[in-house]
Amino acid sequence: MEGYVSVSIAGSHGKTTTSTMMAAMLNVHDKTAYLIGDGHGHLEKDSKFMVVESCEYRRHFLAYYPDYAIITNVDLDHVDYFKDEKDYQLAYEQFSKNVKKEVICFGDDPQVRGLNIDRPVLYYGVNEGNDLRATEIVESTRDMAFNVVFHGKDLGRIRLPFVGRHLLWNSLSCVAVGLLEGMDLASIESGLGGFKGASRRFVVEEIQDNVFIDDYAHHPTEVAITISAARLRYPDKKLVAVFKPHRVSRVLRFADEFALALSKADFVALCPFTSIDDKEEGIDIDITYLQERIPGSIIVDENENDAKQLARLQPAVYLFMSSKDIYGLSDLVKRYQ
Repeated sequence: MEGYVSVSIAGSHGKTTTSTMMAAMLNVHDKTAYLIGDGHGHLEKDSKFMVVESCEYRRHFLAYYPDYAIITNVDLDHVDYFKDEKDYQLAYEQFSKNVKKEVICFGDDPQVRGLNIDRPVLYYGVNEGNDLRATEIVESTRDMAFNVVFHGKDLGRIRLPFVGRHLLWNSLSCVAVGLLEGMDLASIESGLGGFKGASRRFVVEEIQDNVFIDDYAHHPTEVAITISAARLRYPDKKLVAVFKPHRVSRVLRFADEFALALSKADFVALCPFTSIDDKEEGIDIDITYLQERIPGSIIVDENENDAKQLARLQPAVYLFMSSKDIYGLSDLVKRYQ
């Protein structure tokens, strides 16, 4: 990362999406290299910027020394490694010490506000008290528009071709870097408008009367935000949430939170643990541990009979959520249109 104006994107949720969005925006300003957790990367010899998704797992992000860092949120995750919330937050505080110019933090999150950061900090969000704010927000089923207020000055209004409050938050963190690097609002809007989504992050496919959405959501906060975004985009359709968890420790720790988030859908289907890294020594639970907390939910496997059972719920928005290989079941359901 030396030799570039570098941006590390960190946080429990939103890293991949924000990294993809940031690269699209900065590339309008100057050539931008990127390395993103969904497997995408690009580098040209004369690139000015470098955007790097920076994962907190096992404190891997302490290897990075960026000019700017984004901290999107600090919801406890990776409970197989981190001891508790204090240890998790400490990792981000340690990471912030590596930042050369400015740490850009989601200021609407009390946990982020509570971090002890001894570098220059810029807070973004929609609430008062942030250095960068979105005001006069208008969200439709297809786009959003808001005014950009920076240090109390209204810089103007931008419109972006995507939906979901989480994408508004992510875009604000990008706006912050753009402004700090001297981009005007028109260029920022143009760059963010080029964001086409990240791999397995709310990927939408509309087939006849049904909608299939593939998303990487694997934490309760991500599940809740993803379901809310689907509800906003398709307010008149039945929403079927199909969730495949990863790691028994995550389900054990967040079972009630998962149940609350998934219950925002009209119908919930749960997939069993299947991969070898789902199991952990000393934890003996299966998917029924979560199912019993969600009245009316069912358990489905990747087979023809269960795919037909899901297909009988059509017309619907089918929201497949997992960090694992849930797309096989999605493909089976698509066959029964």
